[in-house]
Amino acid sequence: MESAQNLVGRVLVSQQVIARLSAARDAIEKEHRDKIWAIGRGFTDRIQALEHEKNVVIQELTREKESAYQGKANEIIELREVQIKVKRMLDFLHLDSTRDLSIPDDAPQMRNGYRGTRHLESLGYIVDERFLKVKLFIAENDKSVNKYSLCALGQTIFYEALLKLPRNYGCPFYTKGHYEVEYVFKDWPSVTEITAWLAKPVNREKVMLQVKGEYDTVEREYTDTVKHYKASDFKPLMWAVCEKCGYFYTDLDDRTRADYERRQDSPECPHCSRFDEATQKTIPQPMTLLERRVFDSKEA
Repeated sequence: MESAQNLVGRVLVSQQVIARLSAARDAIEKEHRDKIWAIGRGFTDRIQALEHEKNVVIQELTREKESAYQGKANEIIELREVQIKVKRMLDFLHLDSTRDLSIPDDAPQMRNGYRGTRHLESLGYIVDERFLKVKLFIAENDKSVNKYSLCALGQTIFYEALLKLPRNYGCPFYTKGHYEVEYVFKDWPSVTEITAWLAKPVNREKVMLQVKGEYDTVEREYTDTVKHYKASDFKPLMWAVCEKCGYFYTDLDDRTRADYERRQDSPECPHCSRFDEATQKTIPQPMTLLERRVFDSKEA
């Protein structure tokens, strides 16, 4: 049997050898890591350089695209200007200039409550133009202190897309018909204070300008359009027309021929209808589809 002295000697020698081998092993591992890091760093630098080169090329392509794209977009904007102009002219030609715009004093109806019959007083027209009429009213509201409201009620032949007029749906009354102007200016404790405030020219002028909006400009634009043009001048743009009243749809309208063709449906005139004796029902007037026209750009 091996002696203890020999065993101890072998252990001491093994410890020294293991220490040297471990140091050599760790040196190999460190050398490997250093080489991997160096290789990675080299590739990282090359990758970053390639990424930078790629980004430079992409940026240049993007600038070229943006320049070409914006050029086309500007051309489209310029071309659409005439479409927007003609669409507005066609909207003017659709209007009914014979519409009765008068506002009777009993147009507003009060909601009488627990306090009994509420005060309602007409102050007459603040605007009395050919195509815009606005009447002022004093109406009692539900408030305990500022109990009286100065309200405006008005009608015009121009719808909102053509002329923006004030609406705030705060009037303490209701109306049976539609009014383009329905607006509350302010509330006062008494009728006397309202009439005194409105009697001052500066305040009356302020109210008038507020309810009138851009009417003067739109009215001049409308009268100039109907003076120089008629609906038939734009027949090449029309795809449907009402034989009864002349109402029409064009390629510039939100409702397009393609929409109806896709639904296999026919457009109906929004203004005309007839009474069917057989069904005892009111039937909308169908519109006549016009023949498609191929437009040659040389005609422009």
